Order: sequence, then structure tokens, then C-alpha cells
Amino acid sequence: MQNWVFWLQLIIIAFLLIFIIIRDKGVQKFFKNLIGWAKKKIRISKLKTKISNALDEKNKLIPELGKNYWDAKINNEIGGQIIHKLDLLKDKKSKVLSDLEEIKLQLKENKENKESKIKEHENIINSNNNEKKPLEIELKKLEKEFESVDKTIKEQKKLYLKIENNIKSNNKEKRKIKADPPGYSTDNEKNKKTKELDDKNNTLDDELNSINSKINDLRSENPVAKKRVEELTAKISSFNVNINSIKDEISIIKKEQNEENKKLETKNKQYTSDLILKKKEQEKAIKDLGHLLIEKRLDIPQLTNIYSQIDDIDKTVANLTKKLIKINKEENII
Repeated sequence: MQNWVFWLQLIIIAFLLIFIIIRDKGVQKFFKNLIGWAKKKIRISKLKTKISNALDEKNKLIPELGKNYWDAKINNEIGGQIIHKLDLLKDKKSKVLSDLEEIKLQLKENKENKESKIKEHENIINSNNNEKKPLEIELKKLEKEFESVDKTIKEQKKLYLKIENNIKSNNKEKRKIKADPPGYSTDNEKNKKTKELDDKNNTLDDELNSINSKINDLRSENPVAKKRVEELTAKISSFNVNINSIKDEISIIKKEQNEENKKLETKNKQYTSDLILKKKEQEKAIKDLGHLLIEKRLDIPQLTNIYSQIDDIDKTVANLTKKLIKINKEENII
């Protein structure tokens, strides 16, 4: 509660002090001068802005004055050297522009020629690939057949060995029977068992002959197929060599074209820089001619309108300058 009262008293005291200070004549005069000083600065700033804008407008008209005089081709000794310089610059600019246009056309032609050559080479590559594709398919098919034949021969050889082992086992059994082992009571039983084994061996021999015949047939087919594989491999290799050669030619075309383009781009930059320089020289010469024409004040119809505009601006600037001088002379005591 006491804190609230303290702050209230402090605010009342502050208001009283402000009231007393405001009513003081010295303070009133100070604030009056301060406001007057601020208004003066604002007025000066506005006048300076108007003067600056007017002068900017005049600076735009000066080159226009010179250009109109030059374009009119008036037979007058005034500015003869400047006009001669402008004529030379105009010719040089025209030459540079012509060179730039020629470079532009060369770049376009080079691009079109490169694209045409590359397209032509790519068409040849596509043609080679189209011819090569069926050969690759045939070769792949033959290679698969080779794999299949090799696999069949291996399987037949395994079967052959298995049958041979069975025959060996039967022969071993026959030798045991001849040795009169226990388990056979009569010769008839021995003969019967021996005959069974002989019949099995005969059957197995037939199977061996069949396997040998099959293996020989498979092997007899291989030389013809292998010859075809060699032919296909050679043809495909020839196509690949041709395709790679054409690809190398495409790379050379691109490299040569890029080098030529770099040279043209370098020239383009040089000519562009030269053109910018010529434009700056021309602008300066036109401006110099404009200043000279203001100084000489020629009575020429083509220049009358611009002279009139410049005169109006000069009057405006003079009036604004008078006002500015008058304001600057005013005294304010802060």
C-alpha cells in the first residue's frame, strides 16, 4: 500500500515540474526556436531535392540536344571535331555489331553442323547395332546349346562309369561262383546264377554302346556349331570395332567444335567489350556536343524545343536557389 502511494506522489511531482517548465518563458522560447530550426532544415532539404531533380532533368536534355544536332547533319562549323569523332564511332560501332552478328551466325552454323554430323554418325551406329543384334542372339543361343551338350556328355560319362562298375561287380560275383562258395547246393544253381549275371552284363554292354554312340553323336555336332560360333564372334567383333571407331569420331567432332566455339566466344567477349567502350565514348562525345551547343546557343529549329526546356529548368533552379539562400540567411537561436 505504501509503495503505491509513493509512486502516485512521484507522478504528481513529475507533472508539476513539467507544468512549471512549460510555463517558463525561456523554455518556451527554446522550444519555439527548436521547432523553427527543424522546419528550416525540412524546407532546405525539400529545396535541395527539387534543385537536384531539376538538374538531373537538364543533364538528360544536354545529350539529347547534342544527339538532335548530330542527327540533323546541319552544315555548321560548331562542334565539327566532335561530330567527326561521332561519325567515326558510329562506323566502328556498326563494324563491331556486324562482327558480333557474324559470330552469332557462325556459332549457330557450327552447332547445326555438329548436330547434323553427330546425328549421321549415330544413325550409322544404330544401323550397326541393328545388324549385330540378331548375331548376338544366335551366338547366345549356340553358347547355351554348347553348355547343354557339355552337361549331357558329362552326365552320360557318369552313367557310363556307373554301368562299368556294375559289370565289374557282376564279373566279380561270377568268379566267386566258380570258386564253389557256400550257398550253392548244385551245379544247376551255379549255372543259373552265372547265366543271370551274363544276361545282366550283356544288357549293360548294350547300354554302354548306346552311351558311346550318343556321346559320339553329340561330339560330331560340336565342330559345325563351333565353326558357326567363330564366324559369329568375328562378325560381332567387326561391328564393335566399327561402332567404337564411329564413337571416337563423334568425340573428335565434339572436341573440335568446342575448341572452335571457345575461340568464337573469346572474340565475342572482345567485340562486346569494344562495343561497350565505343558506346561510352559516343555518350561522352554527345554530352560534350550538348554542352557546346548550350554555350553557343544556335538558332536552329531542330534545337528550339530542347533549348526552351533547358531555359525553363535554369529559371526554376535560379528561383529555388534564391529561396535556398534566403532561408539560409534566416537566424534561429536554439
